[in-house]
Amino acid sequence: MDYKDLMELEISQGDREFMGYAVGLMTNAKNLDEAFTVLLKQIAERYQFDLVAVFEDDDIHNTWELTSYYSDTYVFYDKNVFLRNNAAIEEIAQGECAVFTREQLVDTETVQEYLRRRNRMDWDRPFAAVVGKYEYIGAKTGLVLYVSLDEGRQWEKRELKVLQELTQIMAIFISLRYRMDESREQIQYIQKRDQLTNLFNQEAFRQKAGDILKNPEPDMIYAVEYLDINNFGYVNENYGYKVGDNILKMFAEDVREQPYFRVGCRLYSDFFLLLCADESEELLEEHLKSRNQRFTNMQNHQYPNSGMGVTAGVYILDHHTMDMDLAIENANLAWKHAKNTNKRGITLYDDGLRTQRAEEQKVIGEFFEALYRDDFQMYLQPKFVLGDRDVYGAEALARWTRPDGTVLSPAFFIASLEKIGYITELDFYIFEEVLKVLDKWDRQKRRKIVVSTNFSGRHFDTDGEEFLSRIQIILSKYTVPPQYVEIEVTESVLVKNTGVLEKCMNRLHEIGFRVAIDDFGTGYSSLSVLADMPADVIKIDKGFINKDMSDRKRALLYEIGRMVKILQKDIIIEGVETEEQEQFLREGGFTCGQGYLCNCPISIGEFERLYL
Repeated sequence: MDYKDLMELEISQGDREFMGYAVGLMTNAKNLDEAFTVLLKQIAERYQFDLVAVFEDDDIHNTWELTSYYSDTYVFYDKNVFLRNNAAIEEIAQGECAVFTREQLVDTETVQEYLRRRNRMDWDRPFAAVVGKYEYIGAKTGLVLYVSLDEGRQWEKRELKVLQELTQIMAIFISLRYRMDESREQIQYIQKRDQLTNLFNQEAFRQKAGDILKNPEPDMIYAVEYLDINNFGYVNENYGYKVGDNILKMFAEDVREQPYFRVGCRLYSDFFLLLCADESEELLEEHLKSRNQRFTNMQNHQYPNSGMGVTAGVYILDHHTMDMDLAIENANLAWKHAKNTNKRGITLYDDGLRTQRAEEQKVIGEFFEALYRDDFQMYLQPKFVLGDRDVYGAEALARWTRPDGTVLSPAFFIASLEKIGYITELDFYIFEEVLKVLDKWDRQKRRKIVVSTNFSGRHFDTDGEEFLSRIQIILSKYTVPPQYVEIEVTESVLVKNTGVLEKCMNRLHEIGFRVAIDDFGTGYSSLSVLADMPADVIKIDKGFINKDMSDRKRALLYEIGRMVKILQKDIIIEGVETEEQEQFLREGGFTCGQGYLCNCPISIGEFERLYL
């Protein structure tokens, strides 16, 4: 499996909270051994493992010795070890995880015989596993073995990222167990500090920041900054984790030397949280921008093409007694907004972000109940022939009718559902509504037309197999020939998940569906990528024919149309609203359009009355 993108993946909020719980369990533990057992149990249950086992270094016997484990399936009575003659395990770098089959994990006769003789685990039984390697108290190394009896289990990169982070958290537990004989002061220091950067951990940061704000410096403004390093994974992938660690340490050292710095922590990976103070908001923003630019210039000079930089959300505290949790949350909101809008540098929090988040949470909180109540309706917008405006097809679009009768357009809910991932459920719901109406029209002997339905890029974040499976299951419930259904995906997927999308398009064609690329011209895909994609239809984004249409833009549109025709794909222009637009499109050789010139999205009944 390819791990090149592992460090760039953003961990979900739920997994991030679980890691916080793990660190808190360690920090507050009166008995580290008991706390460690609890953590192993929680990991096994949360991520559905049949065994989570921890092996520590026994350099005298040149083995990794089993010291802790949790399992509902296996029981170990004797001393258990892994001999150090497993080449695959030896190849794992410190701080990394790797996927193993049973054959890879138990790869020599010596190991097999030893394990059969020394423990009660059936090593001949098929299983899938992930092995994480960690370092503790200097040069010692250990392993964490995550075992699933589902030998066909697929390990997503995001899941491996979580296991990698959990392995490092467990390494801190193990280091603490070895140092219990050291002074309490030293243990407390370790518990409060990030071992790599020597910044505080999050709990200690909150406490220290709270103490600072109880006695604020006069005439100073305070702010919380939430930040991460863009493209940090590039260096880990191309130069190694030691180089990546050095960059993190260098960044932390630079931050500590700045006059605005008061206290900071490394949350995990390349994410940091800082409390800053300066004479004014403007001056603080200037200092933070200067730090970011300095870091960006230095890293991109040393590691060309890395694209490293800093994205930060900053919340200016309006009073010193403000709840630190809320301040951190507001800084995080500003950071998320910057990430979602691809904005680098400094983004200051404003109340609009919280209002936006409240609206998003309301949408997310009501979504499934609304879906079960059939509060979502399918509307159809006609696709027509330019000139005579004969309707030959339609696009299915969602509308949300609230219990009070208010009808919400997609602008009020699509973006929120996209962020959280719920959009996939709405996509399948509308897809099935399309099949229902086509099935009804067939029974009523109405005119046959092709109806297109949208599918978010979220479906292609993994390998696409679940998407294809659900498509086929829903299709099997109806007698609709698939050639009357057109699957639309946005252009952005061409850039992010080209391989998965191409595989899915080919499978959809095998089933009999038509496939369309929607919103072409809004992203960064090239016509060469488009040429390789087995799409039937290209939908040109309405931005090409807006009111500010210039001669240059018109010429570009004509050229795109000419090249798409060379690729032997159908082409539709979206957003056709005026007769003037229709005329210049016809002059450019375009024949099909979609937009208010013909009609807006309308109910199924109205569509039937007007066009069928």
